[in-house]
Amino acid sequence: MSLFLKCIFCLFFIESIICSNVFEEQIVLSNIVEDEVCRPSFCKTPSISTTIKEFCDKNKFSLEYRCCVNKALNGSNAVAIDYMGCNIQKLSNTIGALNREKIKNVQILDVRNNTIEECGNSETYSGFVNLNELYLSDYSDEVCSCPGGAYSWSNISSGTCVGRKNICQTDFSPFINCTETSRCVENGPGNFLCECKPNFHGYKCLEEGQFPTLMFSLILSLSTILLNIKTEAVQLVRSITERCSTETIPISQIYDQKIARLCNKYDASTIDSCIRPFAQIKTNLYKVRRKNFPDLPKSLEEIDLTIEYTQTKGGERLPLFDTKGRERVIGLASNRGLEI
Repeated sequence: MSLFLKCIFCLFFIESIICSNVFEEQIVLSNIVEDEVCRPSFCKTPSISTTIKEFCDKNKFSLEYRCCVNKALNGSNAVAIDYMGCNIQKLSNTIGALNREKIKNVQILDVRNNTIEECGNSETYSGFVNLNELYLSDYSDEVCSCPGGAYSWSNISSGTCVGRKNICQTDFSPFINCTETSRCVENGPGNFLCECKPNFHGYKCLEEGQFPTLMFSLILSLSTILLNIKTEAVQLVRSITERCSTETIPISQIYDQKIARLCNKYDASTIDSCIRPFAQIKTNLYKVRRKNFPDLPKSLEEIDLTIEYTQTKGGERLPLFDTKGRERVIGLASNRGLEI
């Protein structure tokens, strides 16, 4: 399948999702938010790790809550994290939920003196690309093993992992399944990524040539437009429903007026794919009107004609439903006699 056809297929897939009548939104919240690396919600007390303090003092860095910070670094400046004695039970939703951009310069991580019941897996430590010392437990209460084992660490003792090795350059490399068009890149203890070699991209880096930035940007722009149309369409249906519940002019006329305004902004065929036809929604609209206007003759609510207004001699407003050249049908609800 050519790249162009793949992009077109992708566009139609995005459109089918955006223009579907039912939206499902799933929001996944981690236990800690992005800016809570140094002052996490699960640990509000000051740093207590002597290992972190000695490291910080030796390098003339600053202790800020639970982090040792190198202020000379721009952006992610935490170089050591002390989560010692924080009552952590699961590493997967604490350490594993940390923002990866915020931890990329961390060299030491101390999680000793916690009631750890779940150690997570190797992915828990993905993103710790500069981690060189990991303290999991004291000698007497070893629970978790060093992620990546001997493939990722030079020195392993009870609960302590020191001197991280590049897993891509160890005996583990035969088990790394990167393709010939990609290369292994270390991504934290026990973790690696397959990074595409120059002039390759896509799934498993099997697509040769430059990444189609222009086509990708075009698809992204079109999907954004479709999303905007769908949002406006939802608002439009609400507006139509509201008018049908408060006005007595033909429902189809209200529908056409609203659609015409949307057509002035977007292509009609695109709108048709995102908005249900009038025939599919008119039943519900008539129900809304009958609920608010129970005395309105049913024969009049079905008339799909242009409406005009005139006045009786008594000053009462009179709706005239024009039948386009045929005889006029007068629809009026009044307790008074009329003289026209």
